[in-house]
Parts: sequence; C-alpha cells; structure tokens
Amino acid sequence: MGNGEGRMKNRGMNNELITHYSLLITHYSLLITHYSLLITHYSL
Repeated sequence: MGNGEGRMKNRGMNNELITHYSLLITHYSLLITHYSLLITHYSL
C-alpha cells in the first residue's frame, strides 16, 4: 500500500518535470526563432 502511493507520487513529479522542461524548451526555441527573425530583418 505505502509503496504504491510512493510510486504514484514519483510518477506525478516526473510528469510535472517533463511538462516544465518541455515548456522551457518551447519557450527558448521561440525566443531563438524570434531573435533570428530580428537579425534577418535588420541585415536586409
């Protein structure tokens, strides 16, 4: 019983971490895209 509960908690935390990091990656890739577009715009 106790072990099962602990496992579920760990899984939940892992899911939260994965969501958090995928959001961070999305955020930074959008930033990179944004700045590369700006650089392209100003170099023209």
